[in-house]
Amino acid sequence: MIEISFWVFLGSLLAGFASMLLSLFIYLKYRKIAIIFYIFFLISLFCIILFFFFYLFGGIATADGVMRGDKSLEILQFAGSYGFIAVAPYFYHYILGLRLSRVKIIVTICIDIVLLACSVIFYLTRIPEIGYFVLIPALAVSILYGLILILRNLPSIADKRLSRALKTFLWVSAGFFPLILLDMLDTRLFGVVLFPGGFFALPLYYLVLNILSIVFTMVYFNRPAYLRGGQLTPFFTGEYGITAREGEIILRLIDGASNREIGEKLFISYKTVENHIYNIYQKTGVKNRIELFNLILSNR
Repeated sequence: MIEISFWVFLGSLLAGFASMLLSLFIYLKYRKIAIIFYIFFLISLFCIILFFFFYLFGGIATADGVMRGDKSLEILQFAGSYGFIAVAPYFYHYILGLRLSRVKIIVTICIDIVLLACSVIFYLTRIPEIGYFVLIPALAVSILYGLILILRNLPSIADKRLSRALKTFLWVSAGFFPLILLDMLDTRLFGVVLFPGGFFALPLYYLVLNILSIVFTMVYFNRPAYLRGGQLTPFFTGEYGITAREGEIILRLIDGASNREIGEKLFISYKTVENHIYNIYQKTGVKNRIELFNLILSNR
């Protein structure tokens, strides 16, 4: 069992490294903002898995699972757990093409500061209550928040490649979520051995996630952005056959202008604006403004 666990961990780490390397290459090629959050998302998971790999197979814990005196490797767990909690919400919003309101940003920053303080205290003191009642629940809530956010916004995602990828991520994560939670809690709360050969759910989830991530990166991220510097890119206009006038209207729609306001600014009639918007919807395959926003803002 331990040998199987070792190879699951090793495979997950190799897949994670490959996924991060590929994502970095794609970012350097296209400079998309979403890929930055995606890379940090992958790095945080990699740090968590790497810590547990050394914890289980590197001889830094005693037979009963207690950490030895040297805490240098615990920084991996600290950085990975906190990094995931801090970065995940931004990644979820960017990949879904959602804008974070100022209130949400302030609340998120405040939560991050509190969790950072708790993480530092936990790292220095190893008070178990901080881990069990603050950090583990925060990590679980972060994962659950992402699943709920994706589930709520799936109907408004017009990009079929992104929709398929997120559906796969949703079902895989939902299936692994309870197992990962038990994996993190381990035996200390239940008094039973949940995974005799060591941790399985988290590295197995990470392995599956990174295999899917490699495919997702190549299929979805490996193309130019739709929006850059507040302007539609030639790739987007060429991909969907958008005319110059339709491009002007799309930018004003993104800025929140009404049909009447667009007509006044472009000196065209209300009916002409409606016709242009109808053509835009037909070309891009969206049904409304929300889907159009998500299509463009999720690939910037």
